[in-house]
Amino acid sequence: MPELPEVETVCRGLRPKLEGQKLERVIQRRENLRFPLPKDFAARLTGRTVERIERRAKYMLLHLDDGWTLLGHLGMSKASHPPPANTITSNFGPERALRSAIMTRGGSASWT
Repeated sequence: MPELPEVETVCRGLRPKLEGQKLERVIQRRENLRFPLPKDFAARLTGRTVERIERRAKYMLLHLDDGWTLLGHLGMSKASHPPPANTITSNFGPERALRSAIMTRGGSASWT
């Protein structure tokens, strides 16, 4: 389980790259992680802009332009990077993508 410093490090790394960026395409390769992903997960994210990223305890909060917040937990992975077998790919244009993999299926994503 990642500790607070690791979650904060991931958030700090994502802020300059993703804040203000539009999610042009989201590819969801599984229906669930630790819990089932929300209905229409990829469709609801596509076209949204990440307004800001913050951390609350061990959760990452991506505040979107439609008022929703994407709540993410790294689970046992301790990272959000491009591994060989990724789970969710979020494209922010032709040269910027975030590939989130929870290899142990211990992570989660939800709406708030």
